[in-house]
Amino acid sequence: MRRYWLSVELEGKRVDESGNLTGGQRATLKAAIREFEYVQGYWKKWNKELYYEALVQKATAEWQLGEVQKALQELFEAIKVRSTYPQAYLLLSKIAEEKGDLKEAVEILELGLKQTNRAAALQSRLRELRAR
Repeated sequence: MRRYWLSVELEGKRVDESGNLTGGQRATLKAAIREFEYVQGYWKKWNKELYYEALVQKATAEWQLGEVQKALQELFEAIKVRSTYPQAYLLLSKIAEEKGDLKEAVEILELGLKQTNRAAALQSRLRELRAR
């Protein structure tokens, strides 16, 4: 499963900016989603940190596949589990930016900064968005 965690890039953009994935990329992301679902089922009760990571990684893979609604559901669940971790806020802001709503992207980051004790990654992303 570790290989999938490495192939799903949280800091990156979609696998292909045009939204077109090769068959191999699509297959890898779908396999990653299955692996994350397994981890979620196993760790939900026993290890909230790994459960959170699986939620965010699965959301990232879904986003890369263009399944934005599924990604949003995973991210909202991740925030319920660990509202003090920045990764879910980062991806939520990217999704808002992608749909053309910079104001919402900024608001998500500002909320995340309050929840995460001013995480450096969120501060950096907020500076980027405000510079536009």
